[in-house]
Amino acid sequence: MKRSSSASLGMAIGERSIAFAEVSGGSRQCALSRSAVFQIPKELSLDEPKALGEALKTFLEQNNFSAARVVIGLPARWLLAVEKKLPPSNPATAAEILRMQAERQFPPDNKAMEFDYAGQSNPQQPQNVLLVAATKQHFDRVIELAQSAELKPLAVTSSTLVLSAAVDPANRPDMLLALDEDSAELAVLSTSGPRSLRHLPVAGHQLASSNGTAASSLATLSGELFRTASLGAEAGSSNLLIWDDVGIDPTAVTTLGQRSGLKVSSARDLTRLSIRNGAPAVTASGAAAALAAAGNQALPLPIDFLHSRLAVRKKSRISPKILWSAVAVGIVVLLGAAMAYDIYSAQAELDSNKTWLKDNAKKIKAANDMVAQANFAGGWFSDGRTPILDCLRDVTEKFPQDPSIWVTSFTLHENGKAVVMGRAVEKSDVSRVYDRLMADKAHFADVAILDIHDAGSNSHDYIFSLSFTYKGAVKP
Repeated sequence: MKRSSSASLGMAIGERSIAFAEVSGGSRQCALSRSAVFQIPKELSLDEPKALGEALKTFLEQNNFSAARVVIGLPARWLLAVEKKLPPSNPATAAEILRMQAERQFPPDNKAMEFDYAGQSNPQQPQNVLLVAATKQHFDRVIELAQSAELKPLAVTSSTLVLSAAVDPANRPDMLLALDEDSAELAVLSTSGPRSLRHLPVAGHQLASSNGTAASSLATLSGELFRTASLGAEAGSSNLLIWDDVGIDPTAVTTLGQRSGLKVSSARDLTRLSIRNGAPAVTASGAAAALAAAGNQALPLPIDFLHSRLAVRKKSRISPKILWSAVAVGIVVLLGAAMAYDIYSAQAELDSNKTWLKDNAKKIKAANDMVAQANFAGGWFSDGRTPILDCLRDVTEKFPQDPSIWVTSFTLHENGKAVVMGRAVEKSDVSRVYDRLMADKAHFADVAILDIHDAGSNSHDYIFSLSFTYKGAVKP
């Protein structure tokens, strides 16, 4: 099949399916021409991208897709997203700061990662941005998958972040919940960009089910939305838009609003994404359609791992012969200029320094006195520092960044015995913290889970308590 150069393809990857949408038209207006969902055969998986890509090529041909250029959307389950605060900075400085943040957040001994961030730096004031990471293994596999299907990747991004950026800015919600057959993904938004991205422990087909699972899934989803609205959203955030690609019952939308305390609405009309449906009989995945429109430059890309702003740019290579010639010429010029300037300016600089020292003698004495006082005061902070600060820091590092577990009470005795009480969404969240405390032999001993039980019939959380002996900060 002859591939079109004027159309673009959106490819939203799910757990066991891949949604496609094709749009055509210019950057100011684009129209949906076709869409389809590829169900991954049981004998294939994303672990075998070449074989899966060949099956995908056949599927695209059978469904008359003509676009060769594709924007690939990754599921939130594959991504790690952490909000970071940037000081006033230009884009180059912001990139350096976030590279260091990424190294600190994701240590080098972990799997190789690809990074980018959503949001913009500001030279005049601090800004919050969303640092997003994907494993290089997932990144390499989707690139190989697309190439095996004879597609040209334009970008690799987050399906839900692109969908949230595509919603009409005049009516953009505080939170967007993207529902499809395989998953539910939540993005918390702000005027400066996305603040968080999470995969939720429910799937769209469960919420649309009529066999009794919808009620329990709805309760789980309501709890997650209430917790996110309480802990993660900006003050005053109240609007939630559900992009519904599964067709949940309208009463479920009303129930979600009542239980979460949010103003909830749902949508599936592509005009909300500034996309005209050129094939009215065709229903497309919202994420796939938004990705395709981004390929035609009609919609923005919050992140792009293929062209990341955090990628270290390779320096152009220069011939060694030309380099050494340039160095030699530069040395001769610099030596000549330095000798001439040194004779002329040395005496003038010496006279100027003497004059400055004489004029600023009182200020220099005052500065020396202030340094002496600061050095004296510093001793109180190094020698008299209370150990509870170090303990709080070390314990905090053992808890995950996401709001799946939190502390309600913390006690540290003079003998180093400590008790931590809190709540968690799942028992496994408590086990994760316990394992991390056990692994840090340098700081913690006698780690034990004292209690873990259901918080009650009206709550979906667990109450837990942990104890340990804190051994203090390790001296260098």
